Amino acid sequence: MDLGIAGKVAVITGASLGMGRIVAGMLADEGVSVAISDIKDDAGERVASEIRDRGGKAAYFHCDVADFDSTAKFVADARREFGPVGILVNVASLYVQPSPRFMDTRPDGPTGWRRIIEVCLLGAYNMTYHAARDMIEQKWGRLVYFASDGARSGEPDGGDHYGAKSGLLGFNMCMARELARHNITANVVSPGFTLTEHNVELVKKLPPDVVEKMLRRYPMRKFGDPIEVPNLVSFLVSEKARYLTGQTISVSGGYFMSS
Repeated sequence: MDLGIAGKVAVITGASLGMGRIVAGMLADEGVSVAISDIKDDAGERVASEIRDRGGKAAYFHCDVADFDSTAKFVADARREFGPVGILVNVASLYVQPSPRFMDTRPDGPTGWRRIIEVCLLGAYNMTYHAARDMIEQKWGRLVYFASDGARSGEPDGGDHYGAKSGLLGFNMCMARELARHNITANVVSPGFTLTEHNVELVKKLPPDVVEKMLRRYPMRKFGDPIEVPNLVSFLVSEKARYLTGQTISVSGGYFMSS
């Protein structure tokens, strides 16, 4: 199926592993030039190299999404390499495992809740501020933000992370309304527990009864495959989804449902 995005330029944060890596590869396979970023430089360079090795257009740039100037440089570098940006996929995140109760956390430090808010929420603000300017000029654009179904349902653990992610839902709706007149759509993908590289290792360490208890919260009685969310992202950034905006879509086997 032709998604109608060949020749577009995408910037993708948090793309050195997991779902960000898969999104980058899928969009490159559709003929999109992908500028990927992370703070894990070796892994990010490998992702870009793998895409180029199979004929795609990709470049890696170091970027701390929590830093306004760093995101400005990333978008400028992407523009210089490939041309004006038309697609932003904001995957970058920070999550502490095992998830602490909020009252047991502290604001400061590399995994304190100030840093988590800066990466998970302010990072999306920063990237949107810079990337959407190219989209406005082109009268075409796609914004996709990664949230989490824990941010929609509420969880007793991980309030620092899920609270920050829930902010994306409101920000997304505001961007959808503000930018619609420029032919720019904005949507949120909201995964449940997905078997990324990190989570596969986590499950191996958990007692079987704990895993079974987790699975009982999913009506389909299975965790997500990492390909499923990128499949949705590919659709959302395509011409097939040109009339879809302001939505939060769960990909979680029924973990969270709403009417």
